[in-house]
Amino acid sequence: MKWNWPAGARLTVRALANCDQVELFLNHRSLGRRAVLRDVYSTDWEVTYEPGVLSVIGYRGGKQVAVQELRTTGVPARLQITPLETPLAGDVSLFEITIVDAAGLVVRQSHGILATPTVKTLFAAQTSIMRRAAVLGFDNGFVFAGLVLFGGILLCLLLQPSAHHLRPANKPDLMHTVPVD
Repeated sequence: MKWNWPAGARLTVRALANCDQVELFLNHRSLGRRAVLRDVYSTDWEVTYEPGVLSVIGYRGGKQVAVQELRTTGVPARLQITPLETPLAGDVSLFEITIVDAAGLVVRQSHGILATPTVKTLFAAQTSIMRRAAVLGFDNGFVFAGLVLFGGILLCLLLQPSAHHLRPANKPDLMHTVPVD
């Protein structure tokens, strides 16, 4: 989801929720609290776009039970690679490659081809164990043939010499970035 639109655009914002009521905010200004329709579990607002933060709070029995927000992102600033939890034990590791702005927010409107040298530079920033890993593929099915990102995100599968070497005990949140050319 994104909150990047042309200035002044008129948008229908739909909140999907299993709550009794939801309240929509634009830049911390309430746009109203509405009942959620039980047959479709949603409610709509007509909103004039402003950059910033669009948020919704869900209520059940009058108590706040959920919050969700979208933020306007800046221009792409760098690529970020983050190891993901793998549901199965073994030597295959999953990584998410994202295009982020200067604040670290994923630039969801970034679609297109990521050049192979950029990806190699990104993986070179990882440990020597990771540089020896074999790329099994990407969620688009290509192996270093020009990688297509969708919504600013690309999933990568690596075959590790030994999966337990992936995240050193002293760095559980291993994450690296490289500038976007």
